[in-house]
Order: sequence, then C-alpha cells, then structure tokens
Amino acid sequence: PAGPYRPPEPASLAQLPRAVFQARIGDPAHGWVVCYQLPDAPAAERAARELAAWLGSGFGQTNFPAGAQLHVAQDGSVVIFTWWSPETAPDAELAETAYDAVASVGVEIPVLK
Repeated sequence: PAGPYRPPEPASLAQLPRAVFQARIGDPAHGWVVCYQLPDAPAAERAARELAAWLGSGFGQTNFPAGAQLHVAQDGSVVIFTWWSPETAPDAELAETAYDAVASVGVEIPVLK
C-alpha cells in the first residue's frame, strides 16, 4: 500500500494477524484488501460472519461512503475483506474490475444492509 490503512472493524477482529494490500487503481484512498489470519477454517467462518454482520449494521455502514459495495469472503483459515464505491472512485471501471477480481476468491459471506 501507498500508506497505512486500518479498516473499520469489530473489536473482535482488531487484534488478529492481517495482511493489507492495495490494488493499483490510481487512487491512494481506494483498492484496499484486508486478509485476516485465523487459526483454522471454522474460526475464519465465524469471524467472517461476524465481520459481515457488523458491516451490515448501522454503525458499520457509517464508516463507508453511501453506495459502497462491501465484500467479505472466507478462504480456508483466511477472511478477506474489500470494498469500493462507484460514487467516489476516480476510475469506477478500474475500481470495479479490481473489486470483482478480489471478490472471486473464497466463499462469499453476504453483507446484508
């Protein structure tokens, strides 16, 4: 990443080991991908469901631009989180392409708003 990034997240995920990546979409405020490492697949599934529920909550929604697309997935013992906003991305087509590529990994855990 071009700089530090700490995603809005529930307290239960705040201390988990993580890797933060950023898709090169020409904007330092977009393209974030966060991968949380859990001890095993069942723990990752629980954490992914908790993250998706938190992101779908009123408080979780206030941390992102209106209309932001949020994606949570589980791949083995890893939880993957990414988002993009059609309204705020300077190159919406490129941002959506990067989002779709990340969203193709793992099993989606729907974020219900």
